Amino acid sequence: MQHITISKAARILGVNKVTLIRWDNSGKLSAKRESVSENRYYSLELIEALANYRFHLKNLKQIRENVNKHLVTRPLDPFAPFEPHNLEEMKRAFSDLREWKRKYKMLRRKYLKEKEKYDS
Repeated sequence: MQHITISKAARILGVNKVTLIRWDNSGKLSAKRESVSENRYYSLELIEALANYRFHLKNLKQIRENVNKHLVTRPLDPFAPFEPHNLEEMKRAFSDLREWKRKYKMLRRKYLKEKEKYDS
């Protein structure tokens, strides 16, 4: 298992070092400490798994917007002209959402597995 410094971990995750310190203090993402200097170190595998997981979460917004276009969210106006959805667009949007969920579960499992290995 390769260990990296807090600076490199922060760069990979795209967050500030202070955020990692806060996550460490709250127990959200515990760091290993050097016995003499108390410097924080993280497992490279854990940080990469978390970075992939966080990046994947950012993709959800666009996918959700595409799916929401095909959901009825307000009462139908009986006098409004009928505009049917494009079936192929709707299929693609829901297929993208299913694929996102599948990948989300896989990345989450991988992250939790790395976290469990790292914490033990």
